[in-house]
Amino acid sequence: MARKVLSQKPIRTDGGTAAYLNNRFQSAYDATNKVRETRRDMLEYYRQEMDHIPSNEGESQITTAEVRDVIETLLPQMLEPFMTSEGAGVFEPNNDDDVEQAKLETAYTQHVMFTQNRGFELFVAWVKDGLLQKNGYVKAWWNTEAKVVPESYQGLSLDEADKVTADAGNILQIAVRGFLPTGKEIPSLEALATLPPEMVQAMTVNIDLVREDLNEQVRIAAVAPENIVVEEGYTKVDLSEARYVAERIVDKTRGELKAMGYDPALVDKLSTISPQLDDPEAKERASNQGTSNDLASPARGDDAIVEVREHYIRTDLDNSGIIKLWKVCTGGAGSSIVLSQELVSRIPYHAWTPIIAPHQHHGGSAAELVNDLQDIHTVLWRQSLNSVVASNRQRPVLNENNTTEDTFNDLMQTVPGHPVRVRGNIADSLQWTAPPNTGTMTLPIMEYLQGMLEARTGLSKQAAGLDSQALADSTNMMGAMIMSQSLLRVKMMLRTFAETGVRSLMEHVRELVMKNEKRERMFEFMGKYVAVNPTDWRTQRNTVIKVGLGYADRLEKIASLNSAYNVMKEVVGLQGGVDGPLVSLENAYNVLQDLLVAQGLVTKGRYLTDPVANPPEPQPPSPTAIDVAEAELVSKNAIEEAKLKADVQKHQTDTKVKVLEIWLQDVREREKLQMQSFKTLAEIEKMVTANDNEQDRGSQPSANAA
Repeated sequence: MARKVLSQKPIRTDGGTAAYLNNRFQSAYDATNKVRETRRDMLEYYRQEMDHIPSNEGESQITTAEVRDVIETLLPQMLEPFMTSEGAGVFEPNNDDDVEQAKLETAYTQHVMFTQNRGFELFVAWVKDGLLQKNGYVKAWWNTEAKVVPESYQGLSLDEADKVTADAGNILQIAVRGFLPTGKEIPSLEALATLPPEMVQAMTVNIDLVREDLNEQVRIAAVAPENIVVEEGYTKVDLSEARYVAERIVDKTRGELKAMGYDPALVDKLSTISPQLDDPEAKERASNQGTSNDLASPARGDDAIVEVREHYIRTDLDNSGIIKLWKVCTGGAGSSIVLSQELVSRIPYHAWTPIIAPHQHHGGSAAELVNDLQDIHTVLWRQSLNSVVASNRQRPVLNENNTTEDTFNDLMQTVPGHPVRVRGNIADSLQWTAPPNTGTMTLPIMEYLQGMLEARTGLSKQAAGLDSQALADSTNMMGAMIMSQSLLRVKMMLRTFAETGVRSLMEHVRELVMKNEKRERMFEFMGKYVAVNPTDWRTQRNTVIKVGLGYADRLEKIASLNSAYNVMKEVVGLQGGVDGPLVSLENAYNVLQDLLVAQGLVTKGRYLTDPVANPPEPQPPSPTAIDVAEAELVSKNAIEEAKLKADVQKHQTDTKVKVLEIWLQDVREREKLQMQSFKTLAEIEKMVTANDNEQDRGSQPSANAA
């Protein structure tokens, strides 16, 4: 059945709405006064500002740094799992065909979080806020921002100028100057029209323009804990179900608010009162930055900083009879001016706390585990140092009857070896006090306090690798178990961060890109650049959190994968290949690929070839008995046929040879007959010649007689 869509009634914009929201804000703010004071104190401990432990003039004023050391030791261990290529959260596929799509969505969501939004800086602030000030907060939203960018170009040809001004839709201002090849400026368009075409084509152009670039993407920002206000009595760390959450925005100017689309007339009414009010945390944070507690903006007009409150409230604001989630922005003195209001689908803030307090939003911080130890350590260190100083500067005890004015003058000299003049026996005239040595008493106490710190935080010299025996202990089973147990508290904080904060942030970022991305984007996925269009993602997904403890857990995973691969090699040998039934080629590929990923080598296809994507050529099936008999028969027939062909060919060759021999014999006979004919002709010619010669000799005498 289709749901009936109710027409939206007019929204109240009078002072009643602003007053109601201001009352909700102030009530929630006042309910957390104790939390705010504790968070301010933790900031002071972190900065080693311990004015509550006074010291006399001339005595040691040293302050120890247990809070700072614990925070800075926990921070890299908390961050390292999220900075790896695998991350700590993945979207779960719904079926076997959805595995690659789920990986793609996970990779793009992490790309948005860590590449587009400078994820390292974001996570440092988010994690440190939680470790130090009970709760850490980030805000995610879809941001549409128009940036005004000035550009200047010199000596362009007309074609180049056309390319620069091709996208004229985002040009706010433009100034063009033309120059002849001689360098003379063209004064006007009328003068340009009188020039011959060849001179116009040879001219150059200078362009000064102001362009508006529109940038649309997911934005994620850490929010200072003192600027978040949560309804009184809220019982969950996750804020998605809260009835009222507000943020005090104290870093926007009037001009920036106008650029964001707020009504200029309303923005001009906002007063430039101190954005920090009487908040103890904000005052402490401001004092560390070298600014005064009164942060009223010295600027005027659009440059003045004003305070805006962003309220998220579940109520019937439009009198429709339906409770909905509204976003209302207010400002001015007492937050009395309503700047905007709109319906939204979710609260954009994501919170976490290191130590969850059941049925409370505000949990415990890591700083609160050791701040009392910092007090004790500071006192013990000061007393020990004061004792050492007193031992080096003992106080003299004088007998007035045996001292003179020279004695006092000599005692005031601090030059080593300077004599002290007295009357009579020195033992009766001058003695030195012997202050007690407190080192023998304080050092055992300090060692005991160090043990307490390790027990409370899970941070030990062995776990941190600072002890000379740490590596040796980690190689035996009992030492490894002890180190693993000592890190359980750190792992608990890490999982709390991933489950409460990172999970909801990933799901929110995925939702934002699904709803707002209007075009394909390119990003690197498994070593290749791929195009992704999040508007096509319509499958609801669950987020699975995978948390390890930094480098130590990665080494453990690498060792486990190596062990599994060695077992698989033995199984492959037993089963006679990689065709199963226990281990297949795909199984071996998956183990090796996971091993490369664990080592940080995520370039897919560079080191291994996926057997599923590139299957080997199929091998011919094994022949059966019938196939063998048929093959033998075919082979026998082929042999006989080849023999027959050879015989025929031999017979044909022999016939050709005999014909050739007969032909050659005939040729020889003909040549013989021809030679005989030539011989006979030669003899006949010889006989005729001889006969002619005889006749010539018989006729010669008759001639002489005549």
